[in-house]
Amino acid sequence: MNGNHWFDALMTDVMAGYLTQGVEMSFNSRIVSDHSVARASGLGSCPTKTAYERLGVEPTNPNNTPQGNVNLALLLSSGTHVAKMYQSALLWAASRSNDLIVMVEEPLRSDEIHGTTDAYVNYLGNEMIVDFKYSMSYTGGAPGEPRDNYGMQLIAYGMGWEKKYGYEPELGLFVIGKGKQTEPVWKLYRLVKEGEGYIFMTPEGGIFEPPKYKGRWNHPDILNRKRAVELARQQGYHMRMAKLGTPEIAITDPLNDKEDGWQCGVIDKTNKLFEPRCAYAHMCHGVTDRGREVVKNEETGKWEF
Repeated sequence: MNGNHWFDALMTDVMAGYLTQGVEMSFNSRIVSDHSVARASGLGSCPTKTAYERLGVEPTNPNNTPQGNVNLALLLSSGTHVAKMYQSALLWAASRSNDLIVMVEEPLRSDEIHGTTDAYVNYLGNEMIVDFKYSMSYTGGAPGEPRDNYGMQLIAYGMGWEKKYGYEPELGLFVIGKGKQTEPVWKLYRLVKEGEGYIFMTPEGGIFEPPKYKGRWNHPDILNRKRAVELARQQGYHMRMAKLGTPEIAITDPLNDKEDGWQCGVIDKTNKLFEPRCAYAHMCHGVTDRGREVVKNEETGKWEF
């Protein structure tokens, strides 16, 4: 067991049974594409990229898409497979128990955001919306850590559930890695209410502390419903601009934007190149798949194309 939370104990028992005697359960994804509202999974991501993806705009940097990069394709397919395995395990366990209720791929919508949950779990009256992420730490196969956009996605699910059913259950980020003998295969990070917003709690019950270079984002001032709506409106605005053929660039200075610049690309300081990470880096910043030359302004200390 990874912690003392009821969902940890439940998943430990569920997976032990499913892997030895479980039967794969079939279910259909009920993802609904509604361009009139923002998508929960896109909150916190570059709204220009999100607009292009949703409108089916052809990527200018195909090497940064699953269709043009085998590593991205493997990562995407692996994450989808792992999530479906845990969803199937929960459905199998629920089919054998009167104490467990499971709903997967539940479509939810608040006034300005829509999305589809990975799972809703009710065990002996304890309820949780769970989002599965297949993510590993940089040091090996251990499960990775929360990100601010994961938190915004969960907040959006909570808003949608409350609009549909009248209340908000617990919210949980279930991060799955490869694990080792001395490490858990997964970690449960709960997103709990704190003041006017939310914070992520560690599996051990403490407040999650993000690495310093990623900023102080695990705070109610950042993780809250008001910001979720603001991000949704940004997404909607960029969607409208892209539809009109006059797209606006959301991340205007990717070289020096420490908060969001990484979504566009990364600076190779040795070769003085900005290497793209986004499938639309050329469309926004003129960055080809081979990169774009950059220089550092010694007076300002900033990087420039």
